[in-house]
Amino acid sequence: MSESNSKLSKGNKYHHHLGTGGYQHKLAQWEQEDEAQRAKGLPALPDQLGRRGSRWVRAHVPAKEAKSSLSFSDPMVEEAAKNIFVVAAKQRAGEFKPQREKDVLIVDLGNPEHPGRVRGMSSKE
Repeated sequence: MSESNSKLSKGNKYHHHLGTGGYQHKLAQWEQEDEAQRAKGLPALPDQLGRRGSRWVRAHVPAKEAKSSLSFSDPMVEEAAKNIFVVAAKQRAGEFKPQREKDVLIVDLGNPEHPGRVRGMSSKE
């Protein structure tokens, strides 16, 4: 089982930094951070990227750097995050219309969505 999980992990292009708790353990913390941003009069990340996009970006920021800013240790992840911001800006400007299987993450990451699978969201929600 360890070998198969190791092989599966090596196939991932973008490694997240959520730990064993996954998205579920981070949602409350991210919600508090968003409310603090809004209280300061600044746009929160979900306001800029949408819920899925903001969760994907936050999940890929190393934990030790998550408090300060959006900086990434992997150049591929950084490029993907920049592209998510670009596509989200196009969506806000009306130049990009998301569809069921073609949203900001799908367009940016280039991964077709698997039927019945949702990325960037908790299964408990």
